[in-house]
Amino acid sequence: MPEDMLPASCYDAALPLLQITVKRVAQKAKKDFIHKLGIVLKELNESGTWLKVAKQSELVSSTLLLPMLNECQQLSKIISASVVTAKGGTR
Repeated sequence: MPEDMLPASCYDAALPLLQITVKRVAQKAKKDFIHKLGIVLKELNESGTWLKVAKQSELVSSTLLLPMLNECQQLSKIISASVVTAKGGTR
C-alpha cells in the first residue's frame, strides 16, 4: 500500500468507530437530560405542595401565593411535556 493511501485507509477504518462513539455519547446525554428533567419536575411538585400548605395555613397572603402557585403548575406542565418529547413520545 502506498504511503499516501494510509491516511485515507485509517480514516475509513476509524469512521464507523467514531459514528458509534458519537451515537453512544448522544444516547447517554439524552438519558442524563431526561433524568435531570425528572429531578426538576419532582422539585416543582414539592414546591407546589409547600405553596399549597402556606396558602392553607394563611402564613402568606393568597394574593402573593396564587401567582407563584400558578407559575409552579405551568412550569410542571412544560417540564412534563418536555420529558415526554425527550423520550420520543407524544402527549
